[in-house]
Amino acid sequence: MSFLTDDRAYLRPIVIIAIQTGLRKGELLSLKRTQVDFVRELIHVTNTKSGRDKFVPMNVVVRSELRKAAEASSGFGIPLLIRLGTRRQNCDKNEKKPEPLRLASA
Repeated sequence: MSFLTDDRAYLRPIVIIAIQTGLRKGELLSLKRTQVDFVRELIHVTNTKSGRDKFVPMNVVVRSELRKAAEASSGFGIPLLIRLGTRRQNCDKNEKKPEPLRLASA
């Protein structure tokens, strides 16, 4: 996945886990640390399209990526991949910054 480097590197763990598990975007991005069971190697998905909970097995690759996310995450209630999936601000070097607000002279 060489296309997930540099400015797109923040997407790498999300794409890897999505491909390996088949989780939908909403399921993946709402995933919390408390929903990941590293002992039983299962992900408890609660935000499913059908409205029913499901358990998804983790393979070695998914377990490794989720461990990294769990170590980077500060709390159990915060979505797990938010920190890893955070894009750097102002990535586009050519993008103009907005002009500061100026008050009209009296």
